[in-house]
Amino acid sequence: MLFGFMLMAAVLGSCGDRPSDLVMSEGKMEDVLFDYHIADGLNQTMGYDSIQKAECINAVFNKHGIDRAIFDSSMVYYVRHADRLQNIYRVVGARMENEARLQGIDGTPGELSTDATADTANIWNLEKTRVFTTEVPYNTMRFAFKADSTFKAGDRYILSFNSDFIYQEGSRNGYIVFTAKLLNDSVITQTSSISSSSKRTLEINDRTRIGIKELKGYFMHRPSNISNERNSSTVKMMILSDISLVKMHTPEPETEKQDSTKNNNNEKTDSLRSRVVSNNPPRPMLH
Repeated sequence: MLFGFMLMAAVLGSCGDRPSDLVMSEGKMEDVLFDYHIADGLNQTMGYDSIQKAECINAVFNKHGIDRAIFDSSMVYYVRHADRLQNIYRVVGARMENEARLQGIDGTPGELSTDATADTANIWNLEKTRVFTTEVPYNTMRFAFKADSTFKAGDRYILSFNSDFIYQEGSRNGYIVFTAKLLNDSVITQTSSISSSSKRTLEINDRTRIGIKELKGYFMHRPSNISNERNSSTVKMMILSDISLVKMHTPEPETEKQDSTKNNNNEKTDSLRSRVVSNNPPRPMLH
């Protein structure tokens, strides 16, 4: 009797978390979102007006046999189940990267060597695709990289990513902070707002050749500052993809090389003179 009651409770509990008929499966959601972002990229590239953009997105819905209501209800469900949404976007991100390679879009930072000893290398070893809602803890992603023997004085560090948004309404409010702590404990900081679908790049350059102790920062999808938008329960998502952090070694300036060579030559000359003098001591004077 007790076992039967427990079994019934488990079944009823699982039913409460089961998607309704208005929610697409994870597999179908992956397919729809993949085409959705392809269409959104086309809209951005071609500079379509609002009517053309709507037609482009509706073509995606028609292809998959859904309408805006099913798409929106599915988005609401998966935003409330953020772990499932992250899994979906890992697949979508991988598919988009593969599609870019098939289309011959290469030479991006994400395609660089991951060998940190190379002159130019992608040292990003965290998630390359991340979905942000406006709810804690899914609205923030922090990162930190301690310097090792492959970090050289004068290196450049380039953080890049693609940003996309899915908003039912409201203003987009993303933010990125990228900092470097130098060996003398001074700090270089780069910040930028993220409010549109685009390719973003932030660079930190150790121009004074002091050397880097640590690189760190965070991405954040902040709630709107407008009260009626902040209290809204509509879907607000920021998607970052193809995240990379490229470390580029820079050669010493020619002036430094010349000074170093000149100093070495002076040291060799002084050493030679010393040996010549020591081999020919002064003769004593005769009386």
